[in-house]
Amino acid sequence: MLRGVSLQALANSPSQEDRDVVFGLLPQEGAVPDDLAFALMRSNRIECVRKWLVLVQEGRAVGRRMSNFERTMMEFGKGALGSAELTSDVIATINEIKDRPSNKADLLIMIEALAGRKDAASIATLKALSTASDPEIKSCATLTLSNWRKIEAH
Repeated sequence: MLRGVSLQALANSPSQEDRDVVFGLLPQEGAVPDDLAFALMRSNRIECVRKWLVLVQEGRAVGRRMSNFERTMMEFGKGALGSAELTSDVIATINEIKDRPSNKADLLIMIEALAGRKDAASIATLKALSTASDPEIKSCATLTLSNWRKIEAH
């Protein structure tokens, strides 16, 4: 737990030197430890989240189910993952991993990151995922779209 908190602090740091410590901990090849991948994904720094998206695309950061605590933390702030600047990166990663069962947890996180996005690419991506064969992915995408429509109606 302490390592995860420390990694998160380094990944969120305004200091490039601190973020370089996190990048330096990444193995040259193979799987990335869960706590390190989670710190990158939850970061409020674009470069850290972008690195996580690349690792997911490469199959090196394979998501795990988040605990209720972690999910709550995501709901209180998406970090940079939900930012407009990363929308095209998130969509590209979704398109890369959508058929990989091993990345289902990551895909669900990325679907939620598109919540509230009003751009055509995000909406088209969510619509496509709302017809997925996996019921959890289909449900998550459909719910994200329906919540967006409710917000637009008000």
